[in-house]
Amino acid sequence: MNGLSDTDLERLLQVRPAPRPPAQLGALIKAEIPSHIAIGVEDIHAMAKKVTEHGGFIVDPPFDTGGGEWICLFNEPSGVTFAMIQEIPPAA
Repeated sequence: MNGLSDTDLERLLQVRPAPRPPAQLGALIKAEIPSHIAIGVEDIHAMAKKVTEHGGFIVDPPFDTGGGEWICLFNEPSGVTFAMIQEIPPAA
């Protein structure tokens, strides 16, 4: 599986100040959009730890979906939500 490398995660979690909107746009409210980007990882528990070490926040810690994969939802430092997915290999 092509996953997220440590270097990719570090780049993803870098804090970048967002540009300030013009004053007339200050009243706009951030929309609650129930979507996310899913990233395949090899070791979801280790990557969840790296998220917090680099300033991110775990929304839902890694859990077994019961369908052959683990999932973890997290926010990077600016608040964007991502999902990590680790496939569970079938028992031999």
